[in-house]
Amino acid sequence: VVGMVSAAPPRKEANSLGIPMLGVYADLPFLIDAYAVEQVIIALPEAHRNELIALISACRRGRVDIKVYPDMLAYVSGDISVDEVGGTPLVTVRDIALRGWKLSLKRGLDLVGATVGLVLLSPFLLLTALLIRLESPGPVFYTQERMGLDGRPFQMIKFRSMRQDAEKSGAGWTVKND
Repeated sequence: VVGMVSAAPPRKEANSLGIPMLGVYADLPFLIDAYAVEQVIIALPEAHRNELIALISACRRGRVDIKVYPDMLAYVSGDISVDEVGGTPLVTVRDIALRGWKLSLKRGLDLVGATVGLVLLSPFLLLTALLIRLESPGPVFYTQERMGLDGRPFQMIKFRSMRQDAEKSGAGWTVKND
C-alpha cells in the first residue's frame, strides 16, 4: 500500500491505520504516475454516485486496476447483495422486487389510496352515471374481459359510452345520437 487520498486536504501525515496520506482526490492522476501505482482501491462508505464516477475516471486515465470496496452497511441493510449465476459473481445494487413487510406495506397503501380516491371521486362518478342513464336506455356500466397479472383474465367495469348493443350493427360512420 503506497498511501491514501481523501476528499479534503489531510490534517496529519498518517491515518489511524498507519497508511500515509498522499493528497486529495484531484491528485490521483499525478500520484498514479509518480508512484507507478498498479491498483487503486476505492473504499468510500457513503460515496455519492458522482463522487465514485469522478474517482473511477481519474484512475482510468492512469491505466490501473480499479477495485471498489463495497459499503458494508449496505450489505447489512439489504440494499446490496452478491449472487452467483453460472459461477460468475454478480453484485445486485438495486433489487426492485418487493418482499416481506415492504410488499404488505405497499398493498396496504394501495388499498388506502384507492379507497380515498374512490371517496373523493364518488360525486363525479355518481353524476356520470346519472347522465348516462338520462341520455340513453340500458345499463350504466359495461364489463369487458381483460388480461391481468400472469395472464389471468379479469372483468373490467367501465362506464358505458356507446348505445347498448352498438357493436351488433358492425363498424360504420358516426351518425347523430350514435
